[in-house]
Amino acid sequence: MRSYPPVARRLGQEGVVTMAIEIGANGELRLAEVRQGSGFPVLDQAAKALVREAVAALRGQWSPPGESRLEIPVAYRLD
Repeated sequence: MRSYPPVARRLGQEGVVTMAIEIGANGELRLAEVRQGSGFPVLDQAAKALVREAVAALRGQWSPPGESRLEIPVAYRLD
């Protein structure tokens, strides 16, 4: 589950982080890197951690038919 970093919330930081990920045929995360940052390192690191946790949680439940490469936007908005 995505959580808003407390420091970013306190400072009013918002943004979208575009993550590039590669998942091996066995479901293992091979690459998780920030393709385009939000402008705030704390949000970029939170998005990277989110992707790692999500792939780890799905491993064993889901495996791609082969190696997969994806770009995923992770939006942080204060409501």
